[in-house]
Amino acid sequence: MTQNSKISGRLLPFAAGLFSLAVMITLGSYWLWYRPQPTRERIVIFIHGTIHPELGLLNPVDTLSDSVNTVSHTYRQRIAKIRDNPLTYEDQTIQDYGLKPIEQLTDQELAEHTRGIAFIIPAYDAVAHLADATAPKNRYYTFGWLGLMSNGSRKEEGFKLYDALCDERAKFAVPPHITIVTHSHGGNVALWLAQAEKERKRGLHIDSLILWGTPVHRSTAYHARADIFGRVVSFYSDGDWIQGTDVFSTPERACKKRFGDWYATDTDQPAPQQVHDIRLMANGSKHLVDHRNMWFMGNSNTIFDWLWPLPLVILTPLLAQTTLQTLELPGQAELHIGTDGATLTLTLRPENEEASLHTVSYGKEFFDLMQELAETTRQDWHPTHQNSGSLLSAKNGKVLWQALFG
Repeated sequence: MTQNSKISGRLLPFAAGLFSLAVMITLGSYWLWYRPQPTRERIVIFIHGTIHPELGLLNPVDTLSDSVNTVSHTYRQRIAKIRDNPLTYEDQTIQDYGLKPIEQLTDQELAEHTRGIAFIIPAYDAVAHLADATAPKNRYYTFGWLGLMSNGSRKEEGFKLYDALCDERAKFAVPPHITIVTHSHGGNVALWLAQAEKERKRGLHIDSLILWGTPVHRSTAYHARADIFGRVVSFYSDGDWIQGTDVFSTPERACKKRFGDWYATDTDQPAPQQVHDIRLMANGSKHLVDHRNMWFMGNSNTIFDWLWPLPLVILTPLLAQTTLQTLELPGQAELHIGTDGATLTLTLRPENEEASLHTVSYGKEFFDLMQELAETTRQDWHPTHQNSGSLLSAKNGKVLWQALFG
């Protein structure tokens, strides 16, 4: 055997090894580059508001001193009775305490169910699909809390929500896109997430926080500026006389409808870019939208005939999308919801101005969907008492009587 043959014999295995290594690197790089990426799933959490806040005024001293959140307190016990009463579940998005997934209901279960959640969530989901048919399907949850007129209770519940969301997020391969939709003081429960993140530092991020009729207290208004929240949209209405009246369950004894009204008093810091107060107008009226028809089903104060008996909150995907897609969105603006029966027009304007920032229209597809959703609800929703939207309604009277004397 010649010297060259010996060298070739040694080099061949080496060359083959190099070739194999090159193939492996190429295939590995190809796999890393083209492998299917985990989809970022989307979750939506609904948080209800205070349960019968008028009962807090039966104990004015304790409510003002924020000393009602004890197990033995009479007010707390009465609210717990109302919170557990099946009638409370009939006309809103509410489940048991804590972070609970909303189970998908079959057609048979839907037809037999009286709970509002069985109609509100499918309607919300259908509108979300209309708003963005390419988005991943939403997973829905509720966060249930006692609903006391108590700032301390809302803070405590906000910290519970924080831990529950962090634990739920860990179940996903990729941290999910999180939207929280709240009503009334449920918004303040969510705003306490900022303080929880500051103290516990688990890296939670809320992509969108949507507030409906949230009383804006100084104690939580500044939490909306925290980095934990991507965008905060606060929908309010001049027809909502409840939102701005809670001066009882807040240390500063002051309540506003807009975050900007608090921020305007703070001249040391610029107004935050991610917080937006949006006044709602319906067919040119500032007063059609109120605290109850935002969230509760079957109100006699009807905003649109084609929507009844569903609440306005089911349109959140369209209203929020119109708002958040607007370039150079100011801190305060008006969202005009107009309809002629054939077209729904959403127009975002600077406050008290005629100029349009952004306009979106929806036609036949939207109204066909709404007709189907509303008609199904009218046929299949069978509440014990129709909700008149009044404190003196038969439903509210029965719930209060059972809590006070039952």
